[in-house]
Amino acid sequence: MNVLYPSGIDRPEFARIAARKAVAGMINRFQLTDGILAICRQYPNVRWFIDSGAFTVPELTVEHIESYAEMIVLYHDLFEVFANCDKIGDQEQSNKNYARLLSLIPVELHSQVLWIYQYGSGIKYLQEALTEHKRIGIGGLVPLLDADYERGSALILEIAEMVAAAAVDAHYFGIGSFEMVKKLKRVHSQRSSFSVDNTSWIKAAISGDFINNVGKRIPSSDLTRVFGVSYDTDDRLNQNAAMMKSWMDESDFRPKRKKQVELQMTLDFAMSVSVEASLSQPTVVKESA
Repeated sequence: MNVLYPSGIDRPEFARIAARKAVAGMINRFQLTDGILAICRQYPNVRWFIDSGAFTVPELTVEHIESYAEMIVLYHDLFEVFANCDKIGDQEQSNKNYARLLSLIPVELHSQVLWIYQYGSGIKYLQEALTEHKRIGIGGLVPLLDADYERGSALILEIAEMVAAAAVDAHYFGIGSFEMVKKLKRVHSQRSSFSVDNTSWIKAAISGDFINNVGKRIPSSDLTRVFGVSYDTDDRLNQNAAMMKSWMDESDFRPKRKKQVELQMTLDFAMSVSVEASLSQPTVVKESA
């Protein structure tokens, strides 16, 4: 089953929306507060993914690894996956951290720890992992795409072809583009499953935008102008999480009806949001500047 994990969950309300709308969520272990933990307990059937926080601190120390191992032992029934304690860009140290982490937890929990390939490291590491693991992570992709999106996309798809050919499931960190999700789905189709995570649902909502069924942003102010209905940040978060989840659910990524004019597609999307909003009777909230 392909999964899109809404990430950037650093408050209980984000966790609740991810649980109810996307039925999945990724949480940085350093941001797992009591409030978020309470939401996770409230929705135990949600596919919760814990990130090790490798991007949060300069380096994950021995103490970090040990406390993370304690977290895995304590919460293994609640969370589906725990990302390895990587050292960004350093596969050798990441592998040492992985071995250290596994040594601190029971053998039966080893499968919940996700080994991660650091993009840019020797391809031999990936080739070996594909013979040892049923599921792996692929990290270091965001800088690759930021530097040159077209070239980065092609390189990611080369990695995806290797992973899918080995019938190994993969998680691609930081992928939030509809186009990349569509391409990855085609590569993995019939051979293995994949997942991605991103914060786009939050960033768009905070910026005042909805995300539609083909990944385009639609300012909620445009919808307000057309339909006279006001939307707050929670409305946008709910819609964005649900819509991005649908990217993974749909067997065909094309819109139900092809449109030559983007405005028409925007209005069709706006209508669906307007209907949902009227059914739920949203509170009119003044947009912040």
